Amino acid sequence: MIHSSDREFIEGYKVFFEQAKLGFIHGMQPATMSNFENIYRTYLDKHFQLSVWCSACVVDMMQRLARWWEDQLIKEDTEKEQILLATSAGIDNVTVLADTTTWAYVEPPRRRGRRRKA
Repeated sequence: MIHSSDREFIEGYKVFFEQAKLGFIHGMQPATMSNFENIYRTYLDKHFQLSVWCSACVVDMMQRLARWWEDQLIKEDTEKEQILLATSAGIDNVTVLADTTTWAYVEPPRRRGRRRKA
């Protein structure tokens, strides 16, 4: 789950994700870069070390964060969809697992072999 302060920060600075997709970063303050690095360490890789003087490294980090952020938005949308579908189907207690985006219902296995003669 993404912390609300991190969510607000990312929403406020999404322009850098768009720049990174184009292959450059322009006008990022050191404090902003430090916040993005902390978010990367918190949610993606706790052992990550950014070389702030390497522009390719900064762009690479921002591209990875942008992909992660898009995946998080998609995951949240599918969880909301599942909850809405389940509640509209009359299921009261809905639990969406964090690591899956599929329904909990599993079809029984099909029988193997020949069909029986009628």
